[in-house]
Amino acid sequence: RTLCWSAAWEMTREAELKARDFVALVLGGIHAETEVGVVQRLLLQAQTALSSYADPAWAGQGWREFTDTMLKLARTAEPGSDHQLAFVNSLTGSVLTEEAIVTLTGWFTGADPLTGLLVDTDLRWRLLQALVAHGKAGEAEIAAELDGDDTATGRRHAERARALVPSEASKTEAWRRAVYDDDLPNAVNEAIISGFSHPSQKPLLAPFTDRYFADVADVWSRRSSERAQPTVVGLFPTWAVDRSTVVAADAWLAQDRPAALHRLVSEGRAGILRALAAREFDQS
Repeated sequence: RTLCWSAAWEMTREAELKARDFVALVLGGIHAETEVGVVQRLLLQAQTALSSYADPAWAGQGWREFTDTMLKLARTAEPGSDHQLAFVNSLTGSVLTEEAIVTLTGWFTGADPLTGLLVDTDLRWRLLQALVAHGKAGEAEIAAELDGDDTATGRRHAERARALVPSEASKTEAWRRAVYDDDLPNAVNEAIISGFSHPSQKPLLAPFTDRYFADVADVWSRRSSERAQPTVVGLFPTWAVDRSTVVAADAWLAQDRPAALHRLVSEGRAGILRALAAREFDQS
């Protein structure tokens, strides 16, 4: 089965299987998959297919189908099982319906718990971050959660949550810190980067495509390659699956660049081209 799943995913990435068909394949078969590691990987791949490879005109419907299925599977999975947790965790990284937002709020507050689900500290942060990303929680809730988990891990979760706030001010501040603050600890920088881009926030991120190509060489020149690489890779504008992103990358790559930096940006460009081809095929 694992080989079949892997083949289907590679076909999706190579525009040989429609993204919507891959998502349907996952949603139709995931309940029968016994290996939780395979389940987790397939759910991440389905989310990538929806975010990057699916026709944007259909992706909203696809996300609704995905979210509805995850809710159903979380409720029907063996209570307390790893599979149940995998379905819940997948929801926390998805574009949510109103029903899902209400449900996750109930799990987070404890007002409407899911049978068997242990909402530990890590899952509380995941649930809160999902609510923050959709504008259903904010600084007050983040601060309250941090007050109960004032640890290094808790502070990283809070940094990610603040970067997930769907506002221009939040994204601008997250960009400023990830790109210009060279004193940030690596773990904090990576937490901010991981919260900067969310599949429900693509229009909000549009202004940062040009900023990436304006800023990335300077980041590389100021920091060691080890310190710079997470920013160069993590902030590449994957949210902008458009020919204009390829044009901007080509113009940037046409100039003299350090070899390692050139390679990283080239890989980002290749990812955009792959997504464009997959979307075109999904539309056909």
